[in-house]
Amino acid sequence: MDSIIQSLSSHQKLDRDRGIEALSQHLKTASGTENESPLLTLLSGKLELDGSAHSINTEAAIPWEQLHGALQALSLYIDCCSETCSPEFYTAATNSAQQYLTHSETRVRAAAGQLLGTLAKYKGTDVYLSCKS
Repeated sequence: MDSIIQSLSSHQKLDRDRGIEALSQHLKTASGTENESPLLTLLSGKLELDGSAHSINTEAAIPWEQLHGALQALSLYIDCCSETCSPEFYTAATNSAQQYLTHSETRVRAAAGQLLGTLAKYKGTDVYLSCKS
């Protein structure tokens, strides 16, 4: 799973795409609960790449590519494993998606919108209503 997380955080689009594909294959063979923890860690920003720790939040100067990969991975995870996701995971994913709807990079905003769409697919109109307020 560490190599997948690293691929998802790559500056190269091809590597991020390969990370999404590898995550998709991994989710087909593994149980959802064992995958939730690394993705929550990625979402919370406690991520180490190239020996340096990064924080995924709006105050940090984190590369948009890492945010893009993380949001895409969360969307894929929810699509594949929606029945095993914990309520805390849904809450964290929703908050993160809402936070990045106003990011300066268009691709991050699009990935955040895609994640909200995936969340709404499984959680219904509550996701939409939480975005309106």
